[in-house]
Amino acid sequence: MLTFEVTPTIILTVIAVVLAFLFDYFPLLRDWYDTKSKADKRIIMLALLLASGVLTFTGSCLGWFNTNLICTVQAGVDFFIALIQAITYNQGFHMLTKPENKPIIKINVPTKR
Repeated sequence: MLTFEVTPTIILTVIAVVLAFLFDYFPLLRDWYDTKSKADKRIIMLALLLASGVLTFTGSCLGWFNTNLICTVQAGVDFFIALIQAITYNQGFHMLTKPENKPIIKINVPTKR
């Protein structure tokens, strides 16, 4: 039988990938997000991931989520490292899967003179 242990790192990884997917493919959210500057996009995504991380860590400590997290200083450090990984996964997934608005092939049709 396959067993799967849910850890805060896995929760953050899933959140990071889902956020990247939503902001790239969900029409209303994508249209709003695409109007922002690169700096604003980075701040928005970092804020969402940071909020998700704090919520996940706090929820694990308070027993909202059934994970193997033990609330210690070391767990906080480990969770900070997991948050850095989640940011990396988010940006990697975004860069690999973001649809391009540009045509892939440009066709030049000759005109008659």
